[in-house]
Amino acid sequence: MKYEDFCRAAHEIGCRVEAMFSGEEKPTLGELVRESVAAMLGRVGVNTSLGTILLLAPMCLCSEVKLEYSGGGVARWDSSSFRDEVCQVLQSATAADSQAIYEAIRMTQPGGLGVSREHDVSSKAPASILEAMRIAAAWDDIALQYTNGFEQVREGVDYLFGCRRRGRSLEESVRMLQLVLLMQRPDSLIVRKHGQEVGREIQKRASDVLDSGEYGSRSFDAAWEELDRSMRISGKRRNPGTTADLIAAALFLAQDAFAQ
Repeated sequence: MKYEDFCRAAHEIGCRVEAMFSGEEKPTLGELVRESVAAMLGRVGVNTSLGTILLLAPMCLCSEVKLEYSGGGVARWDSSSFRDEVCQVLQSATAADSQAIYEAIRMTQPGGLGVSREHDVSSKAPASILEAMRIAAAWDDIALQYTNGFEQVREGVDYLFGCRRRGRSLEESVRMLQLVLLMQRPDSLIVRKHGQEVGREIQKRASDVLDSGEYGSRSFDAAWEELDRSMRISGKRRNPGTTADLIAAALFLAQDAFAQ
């Protein structure tokens, strides 16, 4: 899997979603997830973006998020209204949506899932996708967002807006958000693949980077490089993929703030 795969997959997913919203009827949650996954696999043949798709699909079904700009051009948003609306979208999901989402997940064969005693992805989908997500939330932070009103995503948006108000660039803001998310919670993809101990190790290293000094200083860059090396051990790559998905979802809401 290469950087170019992510770019090609994102473009294909975007085109498929745009086409689905161009019709007279709004697509359902299940249709959005299944068709996005089909577009991704049809273009690159590998699972680059399942977590991002699962997060963005319900967000796409929310009304347009209104961003208010102050005199300095910095966006503000209503986190509570977004939480209420995305929860309503998820609560309105049907059994057909649940089945379509299960089909999409099986298509990608995501790593580290293991087997669940209840609502396993290889079995029949429950009547509500929230039933499965409430169980999976114990080991997967994408599922957790379905159950907690997208709490970590909303915190990520707040953090990005705070970076923007302090004059940070988009690239700097994203890098800092990655560190903050890794510090707050062990990345659930790393934990599923390598265990809690490794997850906590990466969590500690991210905290060390944030404590090392000012962004861009020699000490900061050295600590960052050490964190990066620790996630690239030969044959045991510790990919913080869940963190990447949460960042993508936060950017979906906050990107306009950096365009001002």
